[in-house]
Amino acid sequence: MARLSTTQAGSRNALAFLDMLAWFEGTSTSPATALDGYDFIVTGIDRKPEVFTDFSDHPFAKGCRSKVINSKGLTSNASGRYQKGRTEVPDPKLALKEATPRAESLAATAKPYRS
Repeated sequence: MARLSTTQAGSRNALAFLDMLAWFEGTSTSPATALDGYDFIVTGIDRKPEVFTDFSDHPFAKGCRSKVINSKGLTSNASGRYQKGRTEVPDPKLALKEATPRAESLAATAKPYRS
């Protein structure tokens, strides 16, 4: 469940959309998550699930290397319930200074992402 009120999200439909997105990404249903997907790190080609516990910044912002996600060498540093990349969370445009579940959900419902 998104860590926002209906008012913060904009509507019940927005909350439902966030839940659908997390389900589609596989983060909220992963056996590895303890926080409904907010603690989930993209699974690499090794298929080993990984989670994080420090929400002060994006987990890849502290020097963790992006994960190789396919046999052609494509990499990703997506993490969290909505699999946002390192440059998307925290979000200075929205004055979000951390990568907490609330901040991630606010960023996912913000107008800059609705194009």
